Amino acid sequence: EKFFEEALQRGNAKAALQIGQMYMFDYSPNYPQKKRYKYMIAMYELAAKMGCPEAWQALAVCYDNGWGVRKSYKKAIELVKKGAELGSPLAMAQYGEALAYEFFQFEEGRKWLRRSMDLGNGDAAIPIARIYDFEENAEGIIQSLRAGAKLGSIDAIDHLSLTYLIGEYGQDKNVEYGNRLDELQKSLDPFYPPKPIPDYDQRFPPLPIKPWK
Repeated sequence: EKFFEEALQRGNAKAALQIGQMYMFDYSPNYPQKKRYKYMIAMYELAAKMGCPEAWQALAVCYDNGWGVRKSYKKAIELVKKGAELGSPLAMAQYGEALAYEFFQFEEGRKWLRRSMDLGNGDAAIPIARIYDFEENAEGIIQSLRAGAKLGSIDAIDHLSLTYLIGEYGQDKNVEYGNRLDELQKSLDPFYPPKPIPDYDQRFPPLPIKPWK
Protein backbone atom coordinates (compact mmCIF):
# COMPACT_ATOMS: atom_id res chain seq x y z
CA GLU A 1 0.00 0.00 0.00
CA LYS A 2 2.87 2.35 0.85
CA PHE A 3 4.56 1.78 -2.51
CA PHE A 4 1.29 2.24 -4.40
CA GLU A 5 0.69 5.51 -2.53
CA GLU A 6 4.17 6.72 -3.49
CA ALA A 7 3.47 5.83 -7.12
CA LEU A 8 0.13 7.63 -6.93
CA GLN A 9 1.82 10.76 -5.59
CA ARG A 10 4.07 10.65 -8.68
CA GLY A 11 1.01 10.65 -10.93
CA ASN A 12 0.57 6.92 -11.65
CA ALA A 13 -3.16 6.34 -12.27
CA LYS A 14 -2.90 2.55 -12.06
CA ALA A 15 -1.58 2.89 -8.52
CA ALA A 16 -4.94 4.38 -7.50
CA LEU A 17 -6.66 1.42 -9.16
CA GLN A 18 -4.45 -1.02 -7.23
CA ILE A 19 -5.15 0.70 -3.91
CA GLY A 20 -8.85 0.39 -4.70
CA GLN A 21 -8.35 -3.32 -5.38
CA MET A 22 -6.64 -3.69 -2.00
CA TYR A 23 -9.67 -2.20 -0.29
CA MET A 24 -12.03 -4.41 -2.29
CA PHE A 25 -10.22 -7.64 -1.47
CA ASP A 26 -9.53 -6.78 2.18
CA TYR A 27 -5.76 -6.39 1.87
CA SER A 28 -6.15 -3.40 4.22
CA PRO A 29 -8.04 -5.06 7.10
CA ASN A 30 -7.68 -2.10 9.49
CA TYR A 31 -10.93 -0.62 8.23
CA PRO A 32 -14.50 -2.00 8.42
CA GLN A 33 -16.05 -3.04 5.11
CA LYS A 34 -18.30 0.00 4.75
CA LYS A 35 -15.32 2.35 5.11
CA ARG A 36 -13.16 0.20 2.82
CA TYR A 37 -15.81 0.32 0.10
CA LYS A 38 -16.00 4.10 0.44
CA TYR A 39 -12.23 4.37 -0.03
CA MET A 40 -12.34 1.83 -2.86
CA ILE A 41 -14.86 3.88 -4.86
CA ALA A 42 -12.84 7.05 -4.21
CA MET A 43 -9.69 5.38 -5.54
CA TYR A 44 -11.45 3.99 -8.63
CA GLU A 45 -12.96 7.40 -9.39
CA LEU A 46 -9.56 9.03 -8.96
CA ALA A 47 -7.92 6.47 -11.28
CA ALA A 48 -10.64 7.08 -13.88
CA LYS A 49 -10.20 10.86 -13.60
CA MET A 50 -6.44 10.41 -14.07
CA GLY A 51 -7.02 8.51 -17.33
CA CYS A 52 -6.90 4.82 -16.38
CA PRO A 53 -9.37 2.95 -18.69
CA GLU A 54 -9.45 -0.12 -16.42
CA ALA A 55 -10.87 2.01 -13.59
CA TRP A 56 -14.12 2.46 -15.50
CA GLN A 57 -14.52 -1.30 -15.70
CA ALA A 58 -13.77 -1.63 -11.96
CA LEU A 59 -16.44 0.99 -11.20
CA ALA A 60 -18.88 -0.85 -13.46
CA VAL A 61 -18.39 -4.03 -11.42
CA CYS A 62 -19.15 -2.07 -8.24
CA TYR A 63 -22.41 -0.65 -9.65
CA ASP A 64 -23.39 -4.04 -11.04
CA ASN A 65 -23.03 -5.60 -7.57
CA GLY A 66 -23.90 -2.65 -5.34
CA TRP A 67 -20.47 -2.52 -3.67
CA GLY A 68 -20.09 0.88 -2.03
CA VAL A 69 -22.70 2.44 -4.34
CA ARG A 70 -26.39 2.06 -5.10
CA LYS A 71 -26.79 -0.95 -7.36
CA SER A 72 -27.55 0.05 -10.95
CA TYR A 73 -27.12 -2.19 -13.99
CA LYS A 74 -27.81 0.77 -16.30
CA LYS A 75 -24.98 2.75 -14.70
CA ALA A 76 -22.69 -0.30 -14.88
CA ILE A 77 -23.28 -0.59 -18.64
CA GLU A 78 -22.56 3.13 -19.14
CA LEU A 79 -19.29 2.85 -17.21
CA VAL A 80 -18.05 -0.33 -18.86
CA LYS A 81 -18.85 1.14 -22.28
CA LYS A 82 -16.73 4.17 -21.36
CA GLY A 83 -13.85 1.89 -20.36
CA ALA A 84 -14.19 -0.07 -23.60
CA GLU A 85 -14.16 3.10 -25.70
CA LEU A 86 -11.03 4.28 -23.86
CA GLY A 87 -9.20 1.04 -24.71
CA SER A 88 -9.48 -1.34 -21.74
CA PRO A 89 -9.43 -4.96 -23.05
CA LEU A 90 -11.25 -6.17 -19.94
CA ALA A 91 -13.96 -3.54 -20.37
CA MET A 92 -14.27 -4.42 -24.07
CA ALA A 93 -14.86 -8.07 -23.17
CA GLN A 94 -17.40 -7.24 -20.46
CA TYR A 95 -19.23 -4.78 -22.71
CA GLY A 96 -19.24 -7.26 -25.60
CA GLU A 97 -20.71 -9.96 -23.36
CA ALA A 98 -23.43 -7.60 -22.18
CA LEU A 99 -24.35 -6.65 -25.74
CA ALA A 100 -24.52 -10.29 -26.81
CA TYR A 101 -26.17 -11.93 -23.81
CA GLU A 102 -28.30 -9.15 -22.35
CA PHE A 103 -29.36 -7.26 -25.49
CA PHE A 104 -28.91 -10.04 -28.10
CA GLN A 105 -26.74 -7.81 -30.29
CA PHE A 106 -24.51 -10.68 -31.34
CA GLU A 107 -22.52 -8.98 -34.11
CA GLU A 108 -21.87 -5.83 -32.11
CA GLY A 109 -20.93 -7.91 -29.06
CA ARG A 110 -18.62 -10.11 -31.12
CA LYS A 111 -16.95 -6.98 -32.53
CA TRP A 112 -16.01 -5.72 -29.05
CA LEU A 113 -14.91 -9.16 -27.91
CA ARG A 114 -12.63 -9.48 -30.93
CA ARG A 115 -11.15 -6.07 -30.21
CA SER A 116 -10.39 -7.32 -26.72
CA MET A 117 -8.66 -10.40 -28.15
CA ASP A 118 -6.68 -8.24 -30.59
CA LEU A 119 -5.27 -6.47 -27.53
CA GLY A 120 -4.16 -9.78 -26.02
CA ASN A 121 -7.13 -10.82 -23.88
CA GLY A 122 -7.40 -14.52 -24.74
CA ASP A 123 -10.23 -15.04 -22.22
CA ALA A 124 -12.54 -13.12 -24.58
CA ALA A 125 -12.49 -16.28 -26.72
CA ILE A 126 -14.93 -17.95 -24.31
CA PRO A 127 -17.90 -15.56 -24.81
CA ILE A 128 -17.14 -15.47 -28.55
CA ALA A 129 -17.34 -19.27 -28.62
CA ARG A 130 -20.65 -19.11 -26.73
CA ILE A 131 -22.10 -16.85 -29.41
CA TYR A 132 -21.04 -19.38 -32.06
CA ASP A 133 -22.49 -22.14 -29.87
CA PHE A 134 -25.84 -20.34 -29.94
CA GLU A 135 -25.52 -20.10 -33.74
CA GLU A 136 -24.56 -23.80 -33.97
CA ASN A 137 -21.33 -22.90 -35.77
CA ALA A 138 -18.71 -25.52 -34.89
CA GLU A 139 -15.93 -23.90 -36.93
CA GLY A 140 -16.45 -20.56 -35.18
CA ILE A 141 -16.29 -22.26 -31.77
CA ILE A 142 -13.06 -24.17 -32.47
CA GLN A 143 -11.29 -21.29 -34.21
CA SER A 144 -12.18 -18.90 -31.38
CA LEU A 145 -10.99 -21.27 -28.69
CA ARG A 146 -7.74 -21.93 -30.58
CA ALA A 147 -7.13 -18.18 -30.89
CA GLY A 148 -7.64 -17.78 -27.14
CA ALA A 149 -5.41 -20.75 -26.39
CA LYS A 150 -2.59 -19.24 -28.47
CA LEU A 151 -2.82 -16.14 -26.29
CA GLY A 152 -2.34 -18.31 -23.20
CA SER A 153 -5.93 -18.29 -21.92
CA ILE A 154 -6.24 -21.12 -19.40
CA ASP A 155 -10.03 -21.17 -19.82
CA ALA A 156 -9.79 -21.43 -23.62
CA ILE A 157 -7.32 -24.30 -23.36
CA ASP A 158 -9.55 -26.03 -20.80
CA HIS A 159 -12.59 -25.71 -23.11
CA LEU A 160 -10.62 -27.12 -26.04
CA SER A 161 -9.37 -30.01 -23.91
CA LEU A 162 -12.94 -30.93 -22.93
CA THR A 163 -14.08 -30.58 -26.54
CA TYR A 164 -11.75 -33.39 -27.64
CA LEU A 165 -11.95 -35.49 -24.48
CA ILE A 166 -15.72 -35.91 -24.82
CA GLY A 167 -16.26 -35.11 -28.51
CA GLU A 168 -18.25 -31.91 -28.00
CA TYR A 169 -19.80 -29.75 -30.74
CA GLY A 170 -19.78 -32.67 -33.17
CA GLN A 171 -15.98 -33.03 -33.15
CA ASP A 172 -14.32 -36.43 -33.12
CA LYS A 173 -13.30 -37.66 -29.69
CA ASN A 174 -9.48 -37.56 -29.38
CA VAL A 175 -8.37 -38.46 -25.86
CA GLU A 176 -4.64 -38.18 -26.57
CA TYR A 177 -5.03 -34.67 -28.02
CA GLY A 178 -7.36 -33.63 -25.20
CA ASN A 179 -4.99 -34.95 -22.53
CA ARG A 180 -2.06 -33.01 -23.99
CA LEU A 181 -4.16 -29.85 -23.91
CA ASP A 182 -5.07 -30.63 -20.31
CA GLU A 183 -1.38 -30.99 -19.43
CA LEU A 184 -0.66 -27.62 -21.02
CA GLN A 185 -3.50 -26.01 -19.10
CA LYS A 186 -2.23 -27.42 -15.78
CA SER A 187 1.30 -26.18 -16.50
CA LEU A 188 0.19 -22.53 -16.65
CA ASP A 189 0.16 -20.43 -13.49
CA PRO A 190 -3.26 -18.78 -12.97
CA PHE A 191 -1.72 -16.14 -10.69
CA TYR A 192 0.38 -14.62 -13.49
CA PRO A 193 -0.90 -12.69 -16.52
CA PRO A 194 -1.34 -15.00 -19.53
CA LYS A 195 1.43 -15.02 -22.11
CA PRO A 196 1.12 -16.02 -25.79
CA ILE A 197 2.25 -19.55 -26.66
CA PRO A 198 4.38 -19.01 -29.80
CA ASP A 199 4.71 -22.70 -30.72
CA TYR A 200 1.06 -23.57 -30.10
CA ASP A 201 0.31 -24.60 -33.71
CA GLN A 202 3.36 -26.87 -33.78
CA ARG A 203 2.45 -28.55 -30.51
CA PHE A 204 -1.25 -28.77 -31.34
CA PRO A 205 -1.73 -28.92 -35.12
CA PRO A 206 -5.28 -28.04 -36.19
CA LEU A 207 -7.58 -31.05 -36.50
CA PRO A 208 -10.29 -31.28 -39.18
CA ILE A 209 -13.34 -29.34 -37.99
CA LYS A 210 -16.53 -31.30 -38.45
CA PRO A 211 -19.93 -29.61 -38.86
CA TRP A 212 -22.18 -28.93 -35.89
CA LYS A 213 -23.98 -31.98 -34.60
